Amino acid sequence: MQKKIAVIGAGLMGAGIAQVFACNGFISKVYDPVEASLDSLHERIANNLNFPKASDHCLDSHRKCPA
Repeated sequence: MQKKIAVIGAGLMGAGIAQVFACNGFISKVYDPVEASLDSLHERIANNLNFPKASDHCLDSHRKCPA
């Protein structure tokens, strides 16, 4: 059985929390009353996964995560 998590808020922190849990095998559900935040959520997470960092090795496990 796959673990599930609910995140309240699709802002910067909520998106990051949902991303980390999703990349570690959880089903992540995000709730936000602001429709625009939810509409852009997948795109923002995809951008985070492709964002170049000085320490790229820290992102290796996240890059394998499907967006």
